[in-house]
Amino acid sequence: MRSEVPLIGITAANDPEYRGLYVVRWDYARGVEAAGGIPVILAPSLKIPVGRVLDRLDGLIFSGGRDIDPSLYGGRPAGSEPDEGDRERDAFELDLMRRALERDLPVLGISRGMHMLNVARGGDLIPDIDSHLHTAVHHDDPNRPRHRLAHLVEVEKGSRLYHVSGAGRFQVNSFHHQAVDRLGRGLRASAHASDGVVEAIEISDRRLVLGLQWHPEALVWQGRPYSSQLAAVVEAARAA
Repeated sequence: MRSEVPLIGITAANDPEYRGLYVVRWDYARGVEAAGGIPVILAPSLKIPVGRVLDRLDGLIFSGGRDIDPSLYGGRPAGSEPDEGDRERDAFELDLMRRALERDLPVLGISRGMHMLNVARGGDLIPDIDSHLHTAVHHDDPNRPRHRLAHLVEVEKGSRLYHVSGAGRFQVNSFHHQAVDRLGRGLRASAHASDGVVEAIEISDRRLVLGLQWHPEALVWQGRPYSSQLAAVVEAARAA
C-alpha cells in the first residue's frame, strides 16, 4: 500500500447552476474520513494524466450526478442533451473507471457512479424508469430529503454486498430516474427493488468493485448497513 492511511479519490461534478465550480457533497468526504481514509477530490478534466493520478490513490468513489451521455451506451436522451461540462465529466470518469478496473483498485460507484461502472463494462441503462416500467416504487422524488428512506432492497445471499452490509434486506433512500438494464462484462446484480429494478452490481473476484443505486453517504450516520457500505472501499484499500 502506498500510504498508511488510504487515499480515496472522489469524483466531482461540473455544477450546472454555478458555472466555474466543481462540486462534491460534503457527506462523501466525511464518510471516508469516518472510515479512516483521506478524501481526495478529483476535478473532471481531460488534461489530467489519469495514470499518474491512479498511481497516488488507494481507492475510488464515483459520486452521483447528472445523466451519462446516452451515446456512450447506444441509447437516446431521455431529456435535454448533455452540455459540454457533462461530456467532459463523462469522458474523464469513463477513462478513470476503466483504468482503475485494470489495476484492480477498490471502486465504489454511487448512483451515477454505478451507471458509469456498468457503461464502462459495456452495459447499458434504462433511460427513464417511469417511461419503461409500470411500478409503484417511487425511485425519484426531488422533494424527498436525502436521509429519508424510500423503499426496500433485497440483497443476494453470498454476494459481496451481502457480506459488506451484514444484512439481506434493508431500506434505502432513492433519487434516480435511470437504472441499469443490460449488465456489463463480469458484473452481477446483487440487489433489487421489489419491482425488479437493479439496485446494486458488483464484480465478485476483485478486491472491491461495487455499485450502489442509493446514496449511503447520506445515511452513514445511521450506522450499519450504510456506514459499512461506504467504509468498504477504505477497508479494501487498507488491506492491499
